[in-house]
Amino acid sequence: NEQTNSEASKVQTTLCGGVNPNIVGVSSVRHVVSPAIGWSFSPRLDNNEAWTSYFNPVTEQQIEYSRFSNDQGGITPRITQQNLNYNVINRFEMKVQQGDTIPDKQVELLTANVTGNYNFAADSLQFSDINISFRTPPIGFLNFTVDSRFTPYKDVAIVNSSGERVGFRTINQFLASEGSLLH
Repeated sequence: NEQTNSEASKVQTTLCGGVNPNIVGVSSVRHVVSPAIGWSFSPRLDNNEAWTSYFNPVTEQQIEYSRFSNDQGGITPRITQQNLNYNVINRFEMKVQQGDTIPDKQVELLTANVTGNYNFAADSLQFSDINISFRTPPIGFLNFTVDSRFTPYKDVAIVNSSGERVGFRTINQFLASEGSLLH
């Protein structure tokens, strides 16, 4: 298996805002935003032994895959990547009054995270999917997490020679051009 040589750098900050409502035992509510932006580079590693292919008769397409993808070795990159990565973490918290002499209790309400990247080295489809996740703190034995992924690009159907739809492929056309922002 081949190792990729990559470099990465990142800049991050934290912004806080809050209110002190003093309503129903809530002494304060705080919103913490931690945006980060970074750059990463991964070179193209063409190795004919690392990649192989087969013909899929259902889709009538040649499918290429990395021989190392299932052995925990990862996928050997076939294209250069030069990514501008972004990540925005939003945390919502509150402080609940415990009494006159006991310090207020800090309670996490919700954490939301948005991530993605832009690949300067790609010739098309330069924006990655946008990943959004929401998480609540554990409440007893329950913990709620919602993960979603959106693409900014349009998908079109793949049709075989019999006229059957056998899948979809992404094309380099923004959904915003058709009045939608994400899909």
